[in-house]
Amino acid sequence: MLTNYDKIAQECDDARDVIFIKYADDYMHFKLIGDLSDKTILDIGCGTGSHTRAFRHLGAKKVVGIDYFKEMITIAEKKELSNPLNIEYFQQNIFEPFSIGLFDIVTAFSVISIASSQEELTVLFKSVYNNLLNGGRFIIAGLNPELSPSAYQKCEKYGFKVTCESPQIEGAIITSTLKINNNDVKFEDYYFKIDTYFHCLRNAGFTTINMHLPEISPEGIDKFGKEFWQDFITEKMQLYIECKKTSALG
Repeated sequence: MLTNYDKIAQECDDARDVIFIKYADDYMHFKLIGDLSDKTILDIGCGTGSHTRAFRHLGAKKVVGIDYFKEMITIAEKKELSNPLNIEYFQQNIFEPFSIGLFDIVTAFSVISIASSQEELTVLFKSVYNNLLNGGRFIIAGLNPELSPSAYQKCEKYGFKVTCESPQIEGAIITSTLKINNNDVKFEDYYFKIDTYFHCLRNAGFTTINMHLPEISPEGIDKFGKEFWQDFITEKMQLYIECKKTSALG
């Protein structure tokens, strides 16, 4: 893992206003999650708790957030103390096997790209599978690792820049720079092909795996117009995957 998120925890808390996150990623994330009424949900890489708190407001009956980084959990717990929503938080190395409980939904927002190897991906995905109820779903959102380098320049108008080590091979470092509060904040991730993600998901036990194309919220269309978002959609700048846990009996 390359980025020390403890040092940029507050910046991460403010990242919800970055254009592509506010009008594309968050919109797709919540659309794929769907109705949370009376559902249980585990948020992996919960960060400072923005999504976990939203899940409770949307009707989830139980919400748990885990994160690798202590400072992220500290900020999330401060929010919970200030305005209690009965959310549980745990610091957890997500690349070691973990058992938190059984949930209807598990989410991972901008998380899987920090895995440095197929082994780490498989361990994470197996833990997700084991923490899902049968019929439960796993929702993944994050940077599309196969975004063409020719499209990197087009990202800037959406609030982020991307560079990747050359040659673009598995394990290469991808650097994303987000403009947050007028400051450039860098995030370093690892490049893996989407097929590798699918391979590791299948190894973990998932058989129903679907990719979804980016969509923009109505607010984003109203604010910037359809043409503004065309590159984001055409280049598939972000990755959205939905998996379902099914037993041998279905």
